[in-house]
Amino acid sequence: MKDFKLDSHIKINTGFITPSNYFDDFSSKLLAKLPIEEPKVISFYGRNKNWFYCVAAILIIAFTIPIVNLIHSNKEVDYSTEVENYLTNHSTITDDDIVNLLDDTDIAKLKQETLLDDETLENAILEDSNFENYITN
Repeated sequence: MKDFKLDSHIKINTGFITPSNYFDDFSSKLLAKLPIEEPKVISFYGRNKNWFYCVAAILIIAFTIPIVNLIHSNKEVDYSTEVENYLTNHSTITDDDIVNLLDDTDIAKLKQETLLDDETLENAILEDSNFENYITN
């Protein structure tokens, strides 16, 4: 293959020439020809509006659920059976300790609640097979 040297061969003239001092003021001429428009501003909120609504709804639900549970859990609950079970299962508490904790109004309520007829007592004795165990213990 023949060696090809760029400097030794005749260069082809393209026919295009640039005017003198063309690139000196080219940028100012180009900027003068461009229309002056302000760029369109897209707000972050406007573009992601649906995402903001979703996040807001989730936060409202997340804060509302504990509040609703708190309101519903504050209702009065009858703990009498739980207190009774606690007192019966802890043998260190004696009947005298319980009586010392009661005041006169509590004792009066107990007297009113424990008034039973003979017929009710007989039915309770007949129905309860472990009644003898309660009496002996």
